[in-house]
Amino acid sequence: MSDNNTVYLSTKQHTVMVHIHLPRFFVFAYIARASIGFMAEKFDHVIAHGQHGEFGGLEDNGKDCVLYFHGPNADAIWAIIQPVLSRRLKGYKGFVRKKYGSEDDPNAYEQLTHW
Repeated sequence: MSDNNTVYLSTKQHTVMVHIHLPRFFVFAYIARASIGFMAEKFDHVIAHGQHGEFGGLEDNGKDCVLYFHGPNADAIWAIIQPVLSRRLKGYKGFVRKKYGSEDDPNAYEQLTHW
């Protein structure tokens, strides 16, 4: 039984993957990468300090940057990073994939959101 003020966190690992489409023009892509790298450093500290999980790294394939976050509550992680991404990367396209459960969990599911 739960009341409205109780939040239950999963003991399983959740993952949040933020895919950011980079601009095609080199100079704008360079600026975007610099901004994303700066945010990644800040997210690493904020997520760990708030005990929401950890920043898992940044992947850049030339067309997209992907930020990886891991923790017990994907929604809590997204609530922290979404406002910052919306402000710092206004006008950039991308999507967020939240995975609820670990890789080996048969009941794990994903939620995809475009922004």
